[in-house]
Amino acid sequence: MPYIQIFKIGVLEFKKLIDWIYASDDEFLTKRQKSIVVREKLLEAISKQADYKTVDEIVEYVRTVDEYNIEQLSAKILFELTRNTGFEVSKGSLGQCWLVDCCDWLGRKEDDICGLDENRISAREKMVDIYPKSIELVEMNDYFFNKTTSGHIDERAEKVIYQIDQTMLQEKYKIFSAFNGVTLDIDKLSSGCKTALNILYFPDKIFGIQECGDNALNVIYSYEQGNVYCEYPMISFQMSRVALVDQYGKHITDDYEVVKEWWSNVQ
Repeated sequence: MPYIQIFKIGVLEFKKLIDWIYASDDEFLTKRQKSIVVREKLLEAISKQADYKTVDEIVEYVRTVDEYNIEQLSAKILFELTRNTGFEVSKGSLGQCWLVDCCDWLGRKEDDICGLDENRISAREKMVDIYPKSIELVEMNDYFFNKTTSGHIDERAEKVIYQIDQTMLQEKYKIFSAFNGVTLDIDKLSSGCKTALNILYFPDKIFGIQECGDNALNVIYSYEQGNVYCEYPMISFQMSRVALVDQYGKHITDDYEVVKEWWSNVQ
């Protein structure tokens, strides 16, 4: 089952978080200084694999810190930092400023100014910036397949190709179409099939799935590993199970309505 990656993952450790949320003269920079310091201390403890529950600033910030696991504490700090801003992150909700081009937020007021006000960027630029640089995001699936994945094709691809495109892998770079009995080059596979094969052979990368039809989505959602991304819900009615991942952890489900509701909440 693949992980559906969204950009809430790693938001707390995003290096530009404070610079994006607050303008340089924002009063929140002073009022929320304690939360800003605690964030830094938590990230420092994580990087050093230290016990965050023994850090003085964190203990003072959350008196009942023993009752908080790392995900719960991260969520609390993130909410305190972002509340009442366009970047607010709370349980089941993601502020519009994470999702739309700068100042394309319908609810924006004249005094809603953030750190990006003088250097406005698109929603895609935000997403690319937030993802860890160690994780490659691939949106041009056809190009990636033709240039890279096609050279790795082996027997693992046979079932995927048949399930999605109803064609048979004849040899490494050839497929046989059962519809018209024609042998074609492998680059003639559909974009959805290429995407599924990209995910199969490169589970450490993140692939956009916006070009996938139901046949491809059914196969992708049956994988035991892999990472996918899309700006809007892409859900197959026949999916087996999928792991939904956000800053609150990983949730495994086979319920279409659960996936639809989850995806709607993070959009």
